[in-house]
Amino acid sequence: MKKLKRNQERDKEINKYYLENNWELIRIWEHEFKKDYDLTIDKVVSFINHAKK
Repeated sequence: MKKLKRNQERDKEINKYYLENNWELIRIWEHEFKKDYDLTIDKVVSFINHAKK
């Protein structure tokens, strides 16, 4: 549990850093591909198209 909590804190720190530096972020988890590969790919494509604007 301690490791999970630290990982969540680290993710927030990393997100904050990149957002403050005007990066676009997407976080894709392995289980998303396993659950619905096509939907996850659509999510990535949509993110890329939005970020290109």
